[in-house]
Amino acid sequence: MTKEVLLSISGIQFDNNEDEPIKVITAGEYFFEDDIHYINYEEVSEDKPKEVTKCTIKIKNNGLEMIKNGPMSVHMIFEEGRKHVSYYNTPYGDLVVGTYTNRVRMSRQEDAMEITISYGLEINGQHISNSEIVVNVQSKEKADLKL
Repeated sequence: MTKEVLLSISGIQFDNNEDEPIKVITAGEYFFEDDIHYINYEEVSEDKPKEVTKCTIKIKNNGLEMIKNGPMSVHMIFEEGRKHVSYYNTPYGDLVVGTYTNRVRMSRQEDAMEITISYGLEINGQHISNSEIVVNVQSKEKADLKL
């Protein structure tokens, strides 16, 4: 995979009345070190375009970590069959976020990878939804994703 990548992150929550997926497509940087795939990218708030959140996705053989640092910060860990708890820091206060990962599926090719994570989401100890995230990463020059 090349350093410059395009990535698509899709998320859906199944337990609420809105089964409409949320999808983000953005440019990022990829590197591989010590058996870990790293993808760095930035998220920009639609209502506050000057606020940038720096994001890192770490992909290991047994799962994935999503780290976001900015106006809202979180470090979420997804490992199949395990529950992890972290703090979601927002300008309005902190939330305790729990994830129980039911399934992690990864497929890798020379210029692309896709990770699907199915998990239960808790906020402050209360089950909120069953959710799924699909992360698709492709080398920029060979990507079929468009910004």
